[in-house]
Amino acid sequence: MAVNAGTLTASMNAYGSFLRGPVWFKIAGAVGLSVQQWVLSGGITLNGATTGTLGGGTVQGKVLFTPTPLATLPAFALVGPNAGLLSSAIGLGVFTDLNLTATYTGVSVGVGAGADASKVTRANIPLLSGLLTQNLAMCGIFGQTAGVLAPAVASGIATIALTGVGTGVVLGTPSPSFGGGTSISKVI
Repeated sequence: MAVNAGTLTASMNAYGSFLRGPVWFKIAGAVGLSVQQWVLSGGITLNGATTGTLGGGTVQGKVLFTPTPLATLPAFALVGPNAGLLSSAIGLGVFTDLNLTATYTGVSVGVGAGADASKVTRANIPLLSGLLTQNLAMCGIFGQTAGVLAPAVASGIATIALTGVGTGVVLGTPSPSFGGGTSISKVI
Protein backbone atom coordinates (compact mmCIF):
# COMPACT_ATOMS: atom_id res chain seq x y z
CA MET A 1 0.00 0.00 0.00
CA ALA A 2 1.42 3.37 -1.00
CA VAL A 3 1.21 6.66 0.87
CA ASN A 4 -2.16 8.23 0.02
CA ALA A 5 -3.42 11.81 0.38
CA GLY A 6 -6.92 10.68 1.40
CA THR A 7 -5.79 8.52 4.29
CA LEU A 8 -3.23 11.13 5.40
CA THR A 9 -5.95 13.81 5.50
CA ALA A 10 -8.39 11.51 7.34
CA SER A 11 -5.72 10.66 9.91
CA MET A 12 -4.95 14.34 10.57
CA ASN A 13 -8.68 15.10 10.83
CA ALA A 14 -9.07 12.28 13.37
CA TYR A 15 -6.26 13.69 15.54
CA GLY A 16 -7.55 17.21 14.94
CA SER A 17 -11.14 16.50 15.92
CA PHE A 18 -10.97 19.57 18.18
CA LEU A 19 -9.92 21.76 15.23
CA ARG A 20 -13.06 22.45 13.25
CA GLY A 21 -13.77 24.94 10.56
CA PRO A 22 -13.03 25.45 6.89
CA VAL A 23 -9.43 26.63 7.38
CA TRP A 24 -8.39 23.48 9.30
CA PHE A 25 -9.90 21.21 6.65
CA LYS A 26 -8.07 23.15 3.92
CA ILE A 27 -4.77 22.86 5.79
CA ALA A 28 -5.24 19.12 6.43
CA GLY A 29 -6.11 18.51 2.76
CA ALA A 30 -3.14 20.53 1.52
CA VAL A 31 -0.75 18.75 3.90
CA GLY A 32 -2.10 15.32 2.93
CA LEU A 33 -1.73 16.00 -0.79
CA SER A 34 1.71 17.57 -0.33
CA VAL A 35 3.07 14.63 1.68
CA GLN A 36 1.81 12.17 -0.94
CA GLN A 37 3.43 14.18 -3.76
CA TRP A 38 6.64 14.54 -1.73
CA VAL A 39 6.92 10.83 -1.06
CA LEU A 40 6.14 9.87 -4.67
CA SER A 41 8.76 12.40 -5.86
CA GLY A 42 11.49 10.63 -3.87
CA GLY A 43 11.46 13.11 -0.99
CA ILE A 44 12.53 10.48 1.58
CA THR A 45 15.72 8.47 0.99
CA LEU A 46 17.07 5.52 3.00
CA ASN A 47 20.54 4.00 3.11
CA GLY A 48 21.05 0.50 4.39
CA ALA A 49 23.21 -2.51 5.01
CA THR A 50 22.46 -5.84 3.35
CA THR A 51 23.52 -9.39 4.11
CA GLY A 52 23.01 -12.58 2.15
CA THR A 53 24.34 -14.14 -1.00
CA LEU A 54 26.67 -12.13 -3.19
CA GLY A 55 25.29 -10.29 -6.21
CA GLY A 56 22.92 -7.43 -6.80
CA GLY A 57 19.19 -7.18 -6.28
CA THR A 58 16.10 -5.16 -5.53
CA VAL A 59 15.31 -4.07 -1.96
CA GLN A 60 11.75 -4.03 -0.63
CA GLY A 61 10.68 -3.38 2.94
CA LYS A 62 8.58 -1.64 5.55
CA VAL A 63 9.62 1.63 7.17
CA LEU A 64 8.47 2.76 10.62
CA PHE A 65 8.62 6.23 12.19
CA THR A 66 8.65 7.67 15.72
CA PRO A 67 5.70 9.84 16.86
CA THR A 68 6.75 13.46 17.03
CA PRO A 69 4.60 16.60 17.28
CA LEU A 70 5.66 19.42 14.99
CA ALA A 71 8.02 21.16 17.41
CA THR A 72 9.14 23.44 14.58
CA LEU A 73 6.08 25.72 14.63
CA PRO A 74 7.34 28.09 17.40
CA ALA A 75 10.65 28.52 15.54
CA PHE A 76 8.64 30.07 12.70
CA ALA A 77 6.68 32.32 15.12
CA LEU A 78 3.55 30.17 14.90
CA VAL A 79 2.31 30.49 18.45
CA GLY A 80 -1.10 30.98 19.97
CA PRO A 81 -4.00 29.00 21.35
CA ASN A 82 -4.27 26.61 18.39
CA ALA A 83 -0.57 26.19 17.55
CA GLY A 84 -0.15 23.20 19.87
CA LEU A 85 -3.35 21.62 18.61
CA LEU A 86 -2.25 22.10 15.01
CA SER A 87 1.18 20.67 15.80
CA SER A 88 -0.28 17.55 17.42
CA ALA A 89 -2.92 16.94 14.76
CA ILE A 90 -0.51 17.20 11.83
CA GLY A 91 2.40 15.42 13.55
CA LEU A 92 0.43 12.49 14.92
CA GLY A 93 -1.76 12.22 11.82
CA VAL A 94 1.22 12.05 9.46
CA PHE A 95 3.11 9.67 11.77
CA THR A 96 0.14 7.29 12.12
CA ASP A 97 -0.61 7.17 8.42
CA LEU A 98 3.02 6.75 7.34
CA ASN A 99 3.44 3.87 9.79
CA LEU A 100 0.42 2.15 8.24
CA THR A 101 1.21 2.79 4.57
CA ALA A 102 4.88 3.63 3.97
CA THR A 103 7.09 1.02 2.36
CA TYR A 104 10.42 1.38 0.60
CA THR A 105 12.07 0.06 -2.52
CA GLY A 106 15.55 0.41 -3.96
CA VAL A 107 18.67 -1.38 -5.09
CA SER A 108 21.25 -3.52 -3.34
CA VAL A 109 24.91 -3.57 -4.30
CA GLY A 110 26.90 -6.57 -3.10
CA VAL A 111 23.97 -8.79 -2.07
CA GLY A 112 21.70 -10.59 -4.55
CA ALA A 113 19.33 -12.26 -2.09
CA GLY A 114 19.06 -11.68 1.64
CA ALA A 115 18.07 -9.14 4.29
CA ASP A 116 18.18 -5.34 4.44
CA ALA A 117 18.27 -2.94 7.40
CA SER A 118 17.88 0.73 6.42
CA LYS A 119 17.69 4.19 8.00
CA VAL A 120 16.17 7.36 6.56
CA THR A 121 19.12 9.64 5.78
CA ARG A 122 17.49 12.39 3.73
CA ALA A 123 14.17 14.22 3.86
CA ASN A 124 13.97 16.93 1.19
CA ILE A 125 12.53 19.93 3.11
CA PRO A 126 12.62 22.48 0.23
CA LEU A 127 10.64 20.12 -2.01
CA LEU A 128 7.96 19.56 0.65
CA SER A 129 7.82 23.27 1.52
CA GLY A 130 7.30 24.17 -2.15
CA LEU A 131 4.56 21.56 -2.54
CA LEU A 132 2.86 22.83 0.62
CA THR A 133 2.98 26.44 -0.61
CA GLN A 134 1.46 25.36 -3.93
CA ASN A 135 -1.26 23.19 -2.40
CA LEU A 136 -2.15 25.73 0.30
CA ALA A 137 -2.61 28.32 -2.47
CA MET A 138 -4.91 25.92 -4.32
CA CYS A 139 -7.02 25.83 -1.13
CA GLY A 140 -7.10 29.63 -0.88
CA ILE A 141 -4.35 30.00 1.72
CA PHE A 142 -1.54 32.09 0.29
CA GLY A 143 0.66 35.07 0.97
CA GLN A 144 2.42 35.52 4.29
CA THR A 145 0.30 32.83 5.97
CA ALA A 146 1.39 30.14 3.52
CA GLY A 147 4.92 31.57 3.45
CA VAL A 148 5.29 30.90 7.19
CA LEU A 149 3.12 27.79 7.53
CA ALA A 150 4.67 25.82 4.65
CA PRO A 151 8.32 25.78 5.82
CA ALA A 152 7.28 25.28 9.47
CA VAL A 153 5.14 22.24 8.65
CA ALA A 154 7.69 20.92 6.13
CA SER A 155 10.47 21.08 8.72
CA GLY A 156 8.33 19.27 11.28
CA ILE A 157 7.27 16.52 8.89
CA ALA A 158 10.89 16.09 7.76
CA THR A 159 11.85 15.64 11.43
CA ILE A 160 9.32 12.80 11.65
CA ALA A 161 10.65 11.29 8.40
CA LEU A 162 14.23 11.34 9.68
CA THR A 163 13.25 9.02 12.56
CA GLY A 164 12.40 6.30 10.04
CA VAL A 165 14.01 2.87 10.08
CA GLY A 166 13.29 0.04 7.71
CA THR A 167 13.62 -3.71 7.53
CA GLY A 168 13.26 -5.59 4.32
CA VAL A 169 14.51 -8.20 1.91
CA VAL A 170 16.82 -8.25 -1.06
CA LEU A 171 15.31 -10.02 -4.04
CA GLY A 172 17.60 -11.14 -6.83
CA THR A 173 19.60 -14.06 -8.10
CA PRO A 174 21.17 -16.04 -5.25
CA SER A 175 24.77 -17.21 -5.44
CA PRO A 176 26.70 -19.85 -3.45
CA SER A 177 28.84 -17.23 -1.66
CA PHE A 178 27.74 -15.12 1.29
CA GLY A 179 28.64 -11.51 1.99
CA GLY A 180 27.46 -8.02 2.76
CA GLY A 181 26.63 -4.89 0.84
CA THR A 182 24.74 -1.62 0.84
CA SER A 183 21.38 -0.39 -0.35
CA ILE A 184 19.82 2.89 -1.35
CA SER A 185 16.05 3.19 -1.38
CA LYS A 186 13.13 5.61 -1.39
CA VAL A 187 9.84 5.55 0.48
CA ILE A 188 6.79 4.82 -1.66
